[in-house]
Amino acid sequence: MPQVRPVSIRVFDSLYLGSIALNAANLVRDWDANLLSARTELAGSGLQPETLLAISMAFFLGLSLILWFMAAYLKVGFVRYLLAALLVWQALPLARMAPGMPGYSDIVVMASLALQLAAIAFAFRTDARRWFAGPEEGDDGFGR
Repeated sequence: MPQVRPVSIRVFDSLYLGSIALNAANLVRDWDANLLSARTELAGSGLQPETLLAISMAFFLGLSLILWFMAAYLKVGFVRYLLAALLVWQALPLARMAPGMPGYSDIVVMASLALQLAAIAFAFRTDARRWFAGPEEGDDGFGR
């Protein structure tokens, strides 16, 4: 009988994919502001800000989905540590955030980071660690 993915991994799925969706929505919402910033930074370089911005956003969303898939379905355990390191790296700018009332995008980023933190915590729970440790007899390799 194939191994059923543990509850912690299914919760990891929901939380991490929720974080990705929140980031994607925030990117779409802030497209114009990001494009204006990219135009300013790339002025005179000959690069197309629209194309570069779209490619970079697609790359980071794609990378997030690949890492999620590697952890949630391919059972690549070290990805949990990579996700934790990336979370710390993404959270570093929060320390430089201006005191006072955060803006809408800041709140969305903090919510996304909170979802990622919770997702990663579930990926380290006992049932998840056991699942990452190796396949059980009859496992089809996709944790189902």
